[in-house]
Amino acid sequence: MVLKGYKKIALNLCMRLWEKSGENHLFQCFIGIIMDLAKRLKSAREYLQLSQEYVAKQMDLHRTSLVAIEAGNRKVSSDELKRFAEIYGWTADELLYGKKEVERNKALVFARSFSDLTDQDQQEIINLIEFKKMMKEQRNRHV
Repeated sequence: MVLKGYKKIALNLCMRLWEKSGENHLFQCFIGIIMDLAKRLKSAREYLQLSQEYVAKQMDLHRTSLVAIEAGNRKVSSDELKRFAEIYGWTADELLYGKKEVERNKALVFARSFSDLTDQDQQEIINLIEFKKMMKEQRNRHV
């Protein structure tokens, strides 16, 4: 059996645990990593307010396959993991291990939402940002 991508990484981590704790813990560890990945994939999609239909279409999957992945009932290939990372704006490591920079994530959500606005609405937001910067500078001068 040839392991690729996150499966190989997960197995290596679990093998270290197995050396110390036994075979039953190896299985639990591997299943735990897969379930955590499933939860993170679902959380990332929901955080970005993307529908299952949209993500499935971007991934060239049936929606039911995405449901199975998010429930931990279907494995994710390394190619699929890479594609999830591209769609969600996360790295594969962030999806696998849960490390995510919140600020970068906020910026991605803002950028996606901003592009859906009309030109007039975009200009109003740009004006608001400039106003907020100006107010912050004034507060900093008086402190």
